[in-house]
Amino acid sequence: MEIGPFSHRKKWHQILLEMKSTKRKRLLGVNDEANSERGRMMEDRWLSVNEIADHLCIKRDTVYKWISERQMPGHKIGRLWKFNKKEVDEWVKSGAAGEKDNEDPNPTKDRSK
Repeated sequence: MEIGPFSHRKKWHQILLEMKSTKRKRLLGVNDEANSERGRMMEDRWLSVNEIADHLCIKRDTVYKWISERQMPGHKIGRLWKFNKKEVDEWVKSGAAGEKDNEDPNPTKDRSK
């Protein structure tokens, strides 16, 4: 025995699928303008060490190493480092992130003599 459209027998996703898309978007608080604005806000926000490490697919220790050794663009706010994604992407594209990666950290001596 069902008691209206929000019966306990129906699952939430089934109810959403049955609604018209405009009503579903309104209920979920989603619209195209809000999404584009939210996307711009997310793009402009400052990233933490963990977030920038995830973005670059590196370890957080590497981020700290790049800050000290390669002048990775970042801003220290109190104890925390914050990064602008666009600045870091430009820095990486300029080649500064990879300039020392190809060097051998333990060069071997010529042993042919």
